[in-house]
Amino acid sequence: MTTGRRPNGLCGAAILISAKIHGFRRTPAQIVKAVHVCEETIRKRLGEFKSTNTAQLTRAELKEIENTESDPLMFKIEETCFEPPAITKRQIIKSLKMEAENADEGEQEQLFEELHDMMTLQTSKIEKKL
Repeated sequence: MTTGRRPNGLCGAAILISAKIHGFRRTPAQIVKAVHVCEETIRKRLGEFKSTNTAQLTRAELKEIENTESDPLMFKIEETCFEPPAITKRQIIKSLKMEAENADEGEQEQLFEELHDMMTLQTSKIEKKL
């Protein structure tokens, strides 16, 4: 989640999440003033955070980790690396191309359908934003 990201946006999202967990009412506008990024950047970082395993933890589970770890900042929950969307897409396309080169004709057709479906999904997400 940190690859290609400026610390300001990550810190802004972290402050907003922490404030909510600990019962402090903070708006994105207040955080923007502190970290000097736009609200959209914070929304994007929050959206990326939602796709992590850590985002699925409850307050009680977070507290348990905090209490059991000798250094709570060093706990490892994430087993996968969350790259920026452009890098992830590039890796998926590269992987599908490599599979297609080694596949028979029927498998190639299925792989191209998967790629088409992925591109259609991304296009619809972009259209919703517009």
